[in-house]
Amino acid sequence: MVLKRDSLEQAAARLPTLTALVAADKKAGTVTTKNSCSRNLHRLMSSISFISELLRNLSSDSACTLHTAAANAYNGTMAPMHNFFVRTAVKTSMYTLPTRAGFLESIGETEASARVHSAKFIPASTLVIRKAEALFGGTSMPKSDTTWTG
Repeated sequence: MVLKRDSLEQAAARLPTLTALVAADKKAGTVTTKNSCSRNLHRLMSSISFISELLRNLSSDSACTLHTAAANAYNGTMAPMHNFFVRTAVKTSMYTLPTRAGFLESIGETEASARVHSAKFIPASTLVIRKAEALFGGTSMPKSDTTWTG
């Protein structure tokens, strides 16, 4: 994800808004091209959507485990863009997630403080994602590909 973010930071000097960034890639026909700024933006938006859904899941049910919250968030946000191999690896790795309490402790939060932060983050991120998605105007992003080197 760092490389995707870096590409967007580098593009900001010549394309100062997300609207300009996506418009430039549409004009060049590279919106769906791997590692294009638009596709990288779309991937980063999906990551923010995942975090928002994860927090929503954890906030809505104090009995929800981190594994369940993360699996449901992943299925609704990032799984559609991943191929079978990536989905399988992600779903398998979720079994190594810490407990809910362990997760909250690792990020320096309590149930109460996390709920406060989530209540601010979820609506703000939803608005940003909705506006950013509108820039793509019906563009269907391809799934991640897998290149075997070896």
